[in-house]
Amino acid sequence: MLLEAWWGDPCATRARIWLTIVLLEDTAKAIRDAEDQRRRRVAEQKLLRRPVSHVDHILQELEEIHLRGGIKVPAAMILRIEQLLETLPADCRTEFPIRTTITRVMDNLYDIQDRLLSRKDRSRKLLQAQDVELERDEFPEERAG
Repeated sequence: MLLEAWWGDPCATRARIWLTIVLLEDTAKAIRDAEDQRRRRVAEQKLLRRPVSHVDHILQELEEIHLRGGIKVPAAMILRIEQLLETLPADCRTEFPIRTTITRVMDNLYDIQDRLLSRKDRSRKLLQAQDVELERDEFPEERAG
């Protein structure tokens, strides 16, 4: 009876409309936030894939130059290394002198490569943990006995 009175009351109708609008706005915001998080995750994954291959390629070229007797980093390589450093995720970036010997630059690039690969490993460990959880849920009898 109380519910019937509330539904028939014009003030209550305005309150229901307002409540519905608020709930819809909250839902729309939650959807936008979730989509933003998904976009950031996808962008971060892309950021991890590209730099690893770029670092590998630059290291290979520097190694070849060094084996041919080169000591200093060529100017063309300096520009490519600077561009690479700009594309790295913040926690993988490191400031180091580029206009120096090939071996010093290679050491710094190996350090960056290690950071990138460690970052990827964290994702893999998370996925492995999720796999273990799924297996526990699928085969509970194995846990018991």
